[in-house]
Amino acid sequence: MAGKSNSDLESVRTGEIMPHSMFARLVRDLSSRAEIDAAESRGDEVTITAVEKILFAAESGDETAIWEAGEFLNIGGRDLVDIEMEIVSFTVKFGNRDDIDSVFVDANDRKFFLLLTSVRLDNGEEIIWNTSAPDILAKVIAFERAGKLPLRCKITAIPLGGGKTFLRLKPVPKRVVS
Repeated sequence: MAGKSNSDLESVRTGEIMPHSMFARLVRDLSSRAEIDAAESRGDEVTITAVEKILFAAESGDETAIWEAGEFLNIGGRDLVDIEMEIVSFTVKFGNRDDIDSVFVDANDRKFFLLLTSVRLDNGEEIIWNTSAPDILAKVIAFERAGKLPLRCKITAIPLGGGKTFLRLKPVPKRVVS
């Protein structure tokens, strides 16, 4: 019996192995963190905090305070343009809104966003907000990796036309103290 050639089983691949891009590694990191945090949803906590602030304001009898209570709870980064804040912490979450475009999508087509806890520098109010803006998300992750949280910053908006803006994270300007 003649020996059978194994040549068709011995395919050889040639080429250069490319390391994963920084972006691909970031998406992989977001995916693993979001899966860990999926069971720790803060959605209910945010809602309860908003309701409590409204009811607390109602006890004062001040109608304006009632209208303004909870104004900066569970909002997007687009609502915080030019507000100086200190980002204290964040959680990576999976998003399910089809109307939100995001470049942060994993192999299972799940979108990511950050749910951030910040404190306004002007009045000390806690703000819980979300974003998937590329500049903000990448910078927050980078500063966290560098051990730079909490982070004093503000969001700026660059108009793109058609009612759209590009959000950027900037440092709080240095001020002269007299």
